[in-house]
Amino acid sequence: MTSPPPPSPNSHRPPSWPKTIGIICLVFGGLDLLNGLFSVATAGFVAQNLINTVELSGQPTDDVIPVAAEVKSGQFRQGLVTFGLGVILVPGAILLLKRRAVSRWILLGWSCLKLILGSYLAWHGAELARKQIEVGIMAGIAEDGNTPPEMASFFGAFGDIAQILTLVVGLIFVALLPVFLLVWFSRKKVRSEVESWS
Repeated sequence: MTSPPPPSPNSHRPPSWPKTIGIICLVFGGLDLLNGLFSVATAGFVAQNLINTVELSGQPTDDVIPVAAEVKSGQFRQGLVTFGLGVILVPGAILLLKRRAVSRWILLGWSCLKLILGSYLAWHGAELARKQIEVGIMAGIAEDGNTPPEMASFFGAFGDIAQILTLVVGLIFVALLPVFLLVWFSRKKVRSEVESWS
C-alpha cells in the first residue's frame, strides 16, 4: 500500500495578489500625494503666467485677471482633493501589504471617493485647461496683429476639442484603479481571503 504523496511546498503559500495590488496602490497613492502638493504649490505661478502671457501681447489684463484667479483657486482645490485622496490610499495600500482585513474597506471607500471626486476634478481640470488655452490663443492673435478674424473661431474650436480630449483621458485615468479595486474586492474568493486576515 502506497502512502499519498507529501503536499507540495506551494500548496500552502499565501496568494501574491495583496503584494502586487498593494504596491500598485502605494505607487498611485504616492503620485496623488506628490501631484496634490505640486498643484497647491504652483497654483499661483500658473495664474501669474496667464497674466504675463497677456501682458507680453500688449493687451490689457482686465479680462484675464478673473480667469487667472479662477485657475489659481481651481488648481489649489484640485491639489487639496488629490492630496487628500492620496492620504487615504497610501495607508490602505500599506495595510493591504500587511494583509489586514480593514484594508479592503479603506480601498473600497477610496475607490468610491475617487470615482466621484476624480470625475469632478477631470471635468473641472478640462474646463480650466480650455480657459487657459483660450487666453493663450487670444493673446497670440492679438500679438500677431495679422491673424484674420476667422482664425479666432477656428482656434476656439481647437480649445473645445482639447477640452473634450482632456476630459476623456482624465476620466479614463481616474476610473482605472478604482473600478479594478471595486471589481476585485467584490469577488467571493477575494472576500473570503481578506476575511481570514487579522
